[in-house]
Amino acid sequence: MKRLVGTLFLVFAPLAAAGFDAASANRLAESRACRECDLSGLDLSGARLWKAELAGANLSGADLSRANLGNANLSGADLSGAVLTKTYLTQANLGDARLTGADLSQAILTDADLSGADLSGAQMAGAYLELANLAGANLAGAVLTGANFTSANLTGANLNGADFTDAVLVGSDLEGATLEQAVFCRTIMPDGTPRSEGCP
Repeated sequence: MKRLVGTLFLVFAPLAAAGFDAASANRLAESRACRECDLSGLDLSGARLWKAELAGANLSGADLSRANLGNANLSGADLSGAVLTKTYLTQANLGDARLTGADLSQAILTDADLSGADLSGAQMAGAYLELANLAGANLAGAVLTGANFTSANLTGANLNGADFTDAVLVGSDLEGATLEQAVFCRTIMPDGTPRSEGCP
């Protein structure tokens, strides 16, 4: 796996990684801008990528754990299978991004734009999504245990089979969302009432 490590910004260290474009890594390190680049499988854990321009980039399988991606543009990016545990994504643009099977456990997504994003099968336990825009997003089968969706926009979202155990949905908008076979166990619903169905 190739790795970009933060100093003043990022320093490129050449290690081996399949399907990875070294020129793209250099572009990212030099300018924090790499639209539609191939950064698949890259180790960016802890990287400082605030306001990075990564629209349409291929970050599938990349390690972005604990990275700072606040205000970054990741619209249309491929983050399938990526590791985003404890990643800072406040006000990031992830509209129409592909996050299938990604690990966003304890990620901070306050006021982030995830409209139209594909989060099916994503691991989002303990994720913080206050004020996030998930309109039309696909969260089918996502693990959302303990996630905070306070005042989030979930209108028209696909929440079929999602696990909302211990999640908080206070003030969120679920109008038009589909909830077939979704799990609600000790879940705090939009009106502040608890709901428990199918608890183990």
